[in-house]
Amino acid sequence: MNRVSVQIMGQGYNLLTEEPSEKVEKMAKYIDSKMMGILKRAPNLPKEKIAILSSLEIVEELFKDKESTHRKIASLIHKIDTSLA
Repeated sequence: MNRVSVQIMGQGYNLLTEEPSEKVEKMAKYIDSKMMGILKRAPNLPKEKIAILSSLEIVEELFKDKESTHRKIASLIHKIDTSLA
């Protein structure tokens, strides 16, 4: 278990994780950048709303990447099926 300290929106978090500390730090920096981007656009929003909006943005990216990966896999399967026929 690794203990990793990260900063998100100026708030420190001590995390226990099995992931490498560099990976966790990179993820925290990504979350921080998303949250700070929302804060710049809407400086009066409470931190809780900023966290939820940034979570939605990150999930949107994840879903787009997932859909893209599924399309690529389907295309490869089609190409394989076509070449075997």
